[in-house]
Amino acid sequence: MKPVTLISGINNMSIFYYQNKKFYFFGDLHEQNQHSCDQEYACDYFNYDFSHVETHGSSCTTIGPLLFYWFNYNNANGIHTDFLFEESYTKKNERQYYQYFKQIVDIRKSQHVNVLSTIFPRKDMSWLALTGALLQPCLYKNKDKCKYQYVHMHNVDIRALEGEKVSPFSLIFLEEELQSFYPPDIKDELIFIVKTLLYRYRDIIKALVDDYDDDLKTIYDDLFKSLYYLKPIYQQQVNLMKQMYINNTHIIATELKKLNSGIRHNIINFILHLSDDYIKPIIDQFDQWINKWFYYFDNETPDEQLNTLTLLLTTYMNHFTVLAAYTMDIYVLCKLFLAEGDDVIVYTGAYHIEVYNLFFKQLTEPIFESKTYEHRKCIQFDQLPKYLNVNQFREFYYII
Repeated sequence: MKPVTLISGINNMSIFYYQNKKFYFFGDLHEQNQHSCDQEYACDYFNYDFSHVETHGSSCTTIGPLLFYWFNYNNANGIHTDFLFEESYTKKNERQYYQYFKQIVDIRKSQHVNVLSTIFPRKDMSWLALTGALLQPCLYKNKDKCKYQYVHMHNVDIRALEGEKVSPFSLIFLEEELQSFYPPDIKDELIFIVKTLLYRYRDIIKALVDDYDDDLKTIYDDLFKSLYYLKPIYQQQVNLMKQMYINNTHIIATELKKLNSGIRHNIINFILHLSDDYIKPIIDQFDQWINKWFYYFDNETPDEQLNTLTLLLTTYMNHFTVLAAYTMDIYVLCKLFLAEGDDVIVYTGAYHIEVYNLFFKQLTEPIFESKTYEHRKCIQFDQLPKYLNVNQFREFYYII
């Protein structure tokens, strides 16, 4: 078999060595499985029903098969491994949104089709989503059915609980209910909500990393004093968010407390700095934006008013998505420094990987760091066998 120097299905990749551990970072641009290496090369792939990894013995592997080779090898050889994966946090032993995948697999098992590359269940499914579907038994709260004893898998997307958005910066619950209200009734309330999250973003982030939720409670108490129509559904959302707390402490703060004070403060300040750089220009333009788009609001038809409110929400939800992503990044960075495995593997969105690269480059130089390819899911690294011996994993998989 040729030495593997090409990894298909990812948009960026980096490797760091720090404090006697190897950290491997793989990034994905979601809802995208096109522009992979396997359009040009014969890469490792899953068989039709995803029960086995197949190889052409070429210099190209693919992220899903690579992880399965890797987990199989480390587990069989007792190599403790931490795998941090962008999947929603869960307190259950099943995710309903993967039921469709189980049905597809059951159908495929009865069809006995031979293929030469991975056939995705959906055209818009990314490798990250497919990997999550295949690893579900290892990503539940109870991991008894996970076959990898030495691979500790972590759901790191704390912005969602069983698929429900639970970030303080999420407003999708309001977007879903807009049509239930008469637009003039909720105009001022909606603007006030957006302005509160925007202007108090630092208070919100600090509340998530604090030992107690008093600060966040104060923010919502102040917010609810100015709400009437939107107060009930917002209170429901806050109650949902409380499920991410343990003894009045958010799970981000729970993990941060386990770190030494130096690294804890470095992580918090790093994320606050990124948040400042991103959101402060948005804050500076807020009043101007509101004046522009709401200048004729009182003269608009109800449908036009609804469109204006929707524009407000979608515009600033895009910005709040960035802040929510940074809160997940705090959690991931905590987990990285708490990891006990010899190999630490991170597989998340590509832009998250850029954040982790930035943080680690404050501590050490990367062994390897690719750029983020927006329209190409293919990473070439000629020295890969020196730092990640995929051939060893691959050959072991077929021997046993």
